[in-house]
Amino acid sequence: MKPQDAFEQLKREGLEGFEREYGQEARERYGDAAIEQANQRMMALTKDEWDAKELLEESIKVQLRLAMATGDPASAESNELARMHERWIAIHWGPVMRRRHI
Repeated sequence: MKPQDAFEQLKREGLEGFEREYGQEARERYGDAAIEQANQRMMALTKDEWDAKELLEESIKVQLRLAMATGDPASAESNELARMHERWIAIHWGPVMRRRHI
């Protein structure tokens, strides 16, 4: 299998896993059109964009531990976590929409 084909398969499998795990809830909450649009965004990512998304997800986990350790939701660590999460939302959903994401 060519590397690009393997990458496309990886993305499809990731979306299929999401659909199995969270699809019904996500579609009920946000609607089919929003989920399909998010899926299209994921399938359109290049390998570099995908790798950056994966790195951001791992960084968010680290930042979450740092923010939790402060015990202060207004801490610099918590604010950075919120900024990172906003970037994550933008990758998956496009620009943050307050009515949808807050």
